[in-house]
Amino acid sequence: MGIWNGILTGLGALLRFIYEYLAFENYGLAIIIFTIFTKLLLLPLTMKQMKSSTKMQEIQPELQKLQKQYANNKEKLNEEMMKLYQKHNYNPASGCLPLLVQMPILIALYRVLIKPITFMYKIPEYLAAGIPGKEAVTKATETIEKLATAANVSTVDYSNEIGIIEYFSKNPSELNAVGDLLKPNEVLNMNFLGLNLGKKPTFNTGLLFGEEMWTYLPLLIIPILASLLTFYAQKLQMGAAKPKESTPSKPGSADSGETMQKSMKWMGPIMTLYFSFILPAGMGVYWISTYGIQIVQQLIINRMNEKKLMEEKSKIIEKKVNVKKENIIEGKATMNEKKGEDQTK
Repeated sequence: MGIWNGILTGLGALLRFIYEYLAFENYGLAIIIFTIFTKLLLLPLTMKQMKSSTKMQEIQPELQKLQKQYANNKEKLNEEMMKLYQKHNYNPASGCLPLLVQMPILIALYRVLIKPITFMYKIPEYLAAGIPGKEAVTKATETIEKLATAANVSTVDYSNEIGIIEYFSKNPSELNAVGDLLKPNEVLNMNFLGLNLGKKPTFNTGLLFGEEMWTYLPLLIIPILASLLTFYAQKLQMGAAKPKESTPSKPGSADSGETMQKSMKWMGPIMTLYFSFILPAGMGVYWISTYGIQIVQQLIINRMNEKKLMEEKSKIIEKKVNVKKENIIEGKATMNEKKGEDQTK
C-alpha cells in the first residue's frame, strides 16, 4: 500500500472514530475536533517554529547592520552572520525543520478530509477483509468511480466524494441501486449549524438568489471568515516577530525579507479565499479551525514573550538601581573618610 497511503488510512480511521464517537455523527464537528487533535499533536513543532521566528526577528536589526556594513564582501558577511547566530544561540535551520515536518502531515489531513469515503471507510474495510494494501487502494478507487457514475458526479473531480455523499444524502433510496458499494452509515452528515458542507460557496447570483438561496447564501460566511482569520493569523505572527527597533534603510532601498513578509500576509488570505470557492465548504471549516487555533497559540506565545521581556527589563532596571545605590553608598563613605581626615588634622 505504501507509507503515504498508510498514513492517510490511519488518519482516516482517526477521523472516523471522532465522527462516530465524539462528534455525534456530524462531519463539521468532526473536522473541528480532528483539527484540534492534530494541532495539539503538532504543538511542540509549532512552538519551536514560532520561537525561532521570534528569535530571528529579535536579531534582525543587528543582521541588517552587518548586511549594510559588508554589502560588498559576501564572505566576511557570512562569517559575521555565523558569529551573530552563535552569540544569540540561534540556528537558522531550526525554523525550517518544524515546517518541513508539518507540511506532509497537513497535506495528508487535506487528502483525508476531501476523500472521506476512501480513507475513513473503503480502504480500512478492504484491509479488514484481508485484501492486500495495494489491491485495497485500487479497489477503493474503482468503487469511488462506480459511485461517482451512479451519482452523476465527475470521476475526475478531486472532491467528487463529497459530491457522492451529497447526492445519496438527498436520494437515500438510490443506495439500493449501488448495493454494498456504499452503506447508509457511510453517507456522512454534512449539515453543520444550518450549513451544507457538501456544497461549494459560489458567487453565482442564480444560485445565491434562486430557489436554493438559503443553501448557498449562508455559505458565503465560510470563505469570508476563513480569509479574515488567515489574514489576522499571519498579521499577528508577523507583528509579534517584528522588532520594535530596526535599522533604517537607505531611501529607495527595501529589505527583501520585509517585502516577502508583506507579500505573504496578503498571499495567504487570497489563496484561502480562492480555494474556499472551488472546494466544498467542509474544507473552509477546516481552515477556520486551523487558523482559529493558530491565533490562540500565537496570542499565548505573545503573552509569554511579553512577560519574559518585562522580566528582563525589570532585571536591567533593578541592576542599574543597585549600581546607583552602591555608587551613592561608596560616595558617602568617601565623604565620611575625608571629613574624618579633616577633623584629625
